[in-house]
Amino acid sequence: STASTSSPQTFSTDYPQKGFVHKVERGETVSSVAQKYKSKIKWIIDANQIGDPTKVGVGKELFVPQQ
Repeated sequence: STASTSSPQTFSTDYPQKGFVHKVERGETVSSVAQKYKSKIKWIIDANQIGDPTKVGVGKELFVPQQ
C-alpha cells in the first residue's frame, strides 16, 4: 500500500496465549495491571494491540497474559 501515514505499529504475538480479561478501573494503568497480576507490560500491549498505553480508558477490557 502507498499510504503516506507513518507505518502502523506492529505487535508481537510472542506472549502467553493463556490468561484472563481484566476490566480497567479508575486510576489503573497498563503497568499497574501488569504488576498486579505479575504479567508483563509488553505482553498486555501486544495482546490488546494498544497503540498508546497512556490512553487506556476506564472500563476497557484487557486480556492479561499469564505465564
